[in-house]
Formats: sequence, structure tokens, C-alpha cells
Amino acid sequence: MVPPEASGVIGSVPRIQTAQDTVHPRLVSVVKKHLQYAYQRPPSTGMQHIFAEMYERYHQYPIILDAGCGRGHSTRLLARQYPQHMVLGLDKSEHRLQHLSEAALPDNARLWRVELVDFWLLAKAHQWRFERTYVLYPNPWPKARHLQRRWHAHGVFPALLETAQSLVLRTNWKLYAEEFALAAALAQRGSRAVISLEISQEGPFMSAFERKYVLAGQPVYGVQVD
Repeated sequence: MVPPEASGVIGSVPRIQTAQDTVHPRLVSVVKKHLQYAYQRPPSTGMQHIFAEMYERYHQYPIILDAGCGRGHSTRLLARQYPQHMVLGLDKSEHRLQHLSEAALPDNARLWRVELVDFWLLAKAHQWRFERTYVLYPNPWPKARHLQRRWHAHGVFPALLETAQSLVLRTNWKLYAEEFALAAALAQRGSRAVISLEISQEGPFMSAFERKYVLAGQPVYGVQVD
């Protein structure tokens, strides 16, 4: 195990600090286990009610998901980019969601407070597929012992992929992008997935986070799964 990265800051934006310098050695076995055995924890009653309302309102629309949308700035940008779609910004933090008023959103965008694990499980159960799912800057959980808290090593990962016709991940941690791409290739059996890993070092920016990282000199990594 290598020493943790220096805690230096580039342009006042902290780097990811981790002792993990390669793809996690347990990643493949964890992903294969999740593909073989369905995630067992049932969605909460509260989330079932919220999901039922969302499904009733929007299932007839072509949907773009902004999963973990935070304050909703990326949701607003995506709604402008996809004017013919309904863009749903999802986050578990009511405090973050209240930062941007609905008046600041285009007509084709809405913000919802949800637990994403429950949401994806319910969407899979209802065979609700979204034209594109964006996962912009997830919490990377950089400590190796927290592998299964990363979306690509979580038990809900198969449902995340099955409900997305196309998926875009963005992160400033290269290892997270590499692991996500590998997990997606395993889940899609390789031949059915079109996966690219690329670096974006200049605008246009997809979110305030992306702008912050890039302008501070940190590269941003993307994975697209079709």
C-alpha cells in the first residue's frame, strides 16, 4: 500500500486523498456477486409513495436523470441542453435542493428529494427506463475499505445500469472513472457496452463542480455507457 497523497491544494480545491493507487483488487468479485444476487433491502414506504407520484407524473415523458444533483445547477443546464425532455434532478439533501428555487428552473426541469438506492430499485421493478442518466461528481469514498459505498460496487449498480439507456459519469478522481468503466463492462458483458474514458480540461462545463475543478488545474474524467 502506498502512502496517502499529499494534502496539497490546487487553486483552493483539495485533491482526492487516498492510499489506493490502482483499481481495487476486490472490485471484480464484488461486481460479479451483485450481478448474480439481487439486492435484497426493500425500498422504504415513504420512497414508495414518492416514487408512485413521480411515476404517475412523468412516466410518459422522455426522461433525463441528474442523479445526486446537489443544488440543481446541473439540472438547469441539462434542461436547457435537452429542451424536448423532462429533466429530473434527484438528491437526498433537502437543504441542497432548497438552494435553487423552482422559479430558476426551466419548465422542463424538476427537483425531487429521494433516496437514490430506493429510486433505482423501484424504477427497475416498474421497468421505467430513462433516455440518459447523469451521475455528476459522486462522493468517491476514496478509502479502500469503503469500496462498496461507491456506486459501481454497490448492490444497486445493476438496477442503475438497467434503468438507463445511456449513462454519463463525471469525476475528478481517475480511479473512480476507471473502476466504473470496468464494472459497467462486466455488467454489460463487454460486447454490448460502448464505454469511453476521456479527460476534459476545458469548457463548456456540465456543472459548477466541473468548472471549479478544471479552473483549479485538476482534470475531469468521464465515462459514457451506451
